[in-house]
Amino acid sequence: LLRITLNSLGFLVALSWDKAFDSAEETVVHFVYHTLLFQHLVIIKVVLAALLAGFVLPAWMRYIVPAGMKTRDDHLKEVKAQRERGQHFASGDTGHLHGGEDDVETSGSVGTGSDSE
Repeated sequence: LLRITLNSLGFLVALSWDKAFDSAEETVVHFVYHTLLFQHLVIIKVVLAALLAGFVLPAWMRYIVPAGMKTRDDHLKEVKAQRERGQHFASGDTGHLHGGEDDVETSGSVGTGSDSE
């Protein structure tokens, strides 16, 4: 039930971001159209998309793609190393990664909140 609720909330957030980007895009396109008197809406949208891709793709390639290429074992090793260095999650030690039966413990008392810090 929790997973379904979280997935539903994630979907609603995605829809909100989609609406926000659509509104922002329309605002920029109409500003350029009326202010700069550039009469080609399609060209304005293509240039805006290219600019957005120019900003987003490098960050995606640098941060998201390498994280997505990691195996579960690589990720767990990184989490364990961060815990050993004292770099915990902002909201405290969550204790697990996915919340299912296949959760792998990364330290002695994971998930109990009794880790010695």
